[in-house]
This record gives sequence, structure tokens and C-alpha cells, in this order.
Amino acid sequence: AQGFGPAKPLRGTIEFKVDVPFYLDDSVYLNRVDQVAYVATESELRHLRTVPRNEREQAWQDFWRKKEQLPPTGVGITEEEYFERIEHAEENFGHGDKGYRSDRGHVYVLYGPPDEVDSKPFEIDTPASEIWYYYQAGRQFEFIDRFGTGEYVLANRAALQ
Repeated sequence: AQGFGPAKPLRGTIEFKVDVPFYLDDSVYLNRVDQVAYVATESELRHLRTVPRNEREQAWQDFWRKKEQLPPTGVGITEEEYFERIEHAEENFGHGDKGYRSDRGHVYVLYGPPDEVDSKPFEIDTPASEIWYYYQAGRQFEFIDRFGTGEYVLANRAALQ
């Protein structure tokens, strides 16, 4: 019979990830609260920022229940759709612009994709610009890249009111 000798301990590494709901992770939760600034009032933001951790889920659900009924643009938007727009703005307006915090991001998050975009490239005597048309909402937004950096600034800021 053959002997196996002394037993060697087995060693290994196991990696695992624990996903917690976003409202239990302080930094993720506060980032989400910051992202709803386009549809939240100052008092709603203050409430969401200060609500105790164990009440965050309910406060968040209550907030979105109201927002889905009374959207600022007159068009219903769900929480899921809102954050899809935030993600789109981060991906598409992050080079030169400031993602969802940019003027184009702000308009995109509130109104969604425009029905039509009229883009004019930079020329020697004219900065690049875009006009976004939202026919059903009866709105248009003009963005100008004054310095050629890719940061498009809303020229008609009053249109957002």
C-alpha cells in the first residue's frame, strides 16, 4: 500500500460581492438624491438628504410616487426612465460638457430625446451650435459651444422655466 504522507492544508481565495440596496449606502444614496435635483424642490431634496437610513426606502418611493403624477414638463416620467436619461446624459454629454449637470444634460433629463436636432459645426466666425426641437411640448432649446471646447451652453435659459 502506498502512503500519501502528511496531509497538507488546502488554501484558496473566494471573492464575493454583497449588493445592498442603494438607499443603505450613504454615498450612493446621496449621489442619487443629487441627481433628482431637476425634478425635486429644495425642501424635497433637504428631506431626502436628512431622512434616517431606515426610512430612506419609503421616502424615496413616496417622492417618486408624487413625481410620476405631477411632472414638471407635463409629460409623465418614471424613476426608471429618469435614471436612464441621467445615464444617457453622462455617456453622451461628458466630453467637454458635464454629463447630466450640463445644459444639454439638464434638458435631456427633463424632456428626453429631442424630436429633431439642428447642428451647426464650428466655423471661423461662428461657434458650433445645436437647436433641439420638442414639437409636442412646443419647445426648442438652443445650445452654443462658444469656446470650441465641447461645452454647449443653453442660450435661451428662460425656455427651461
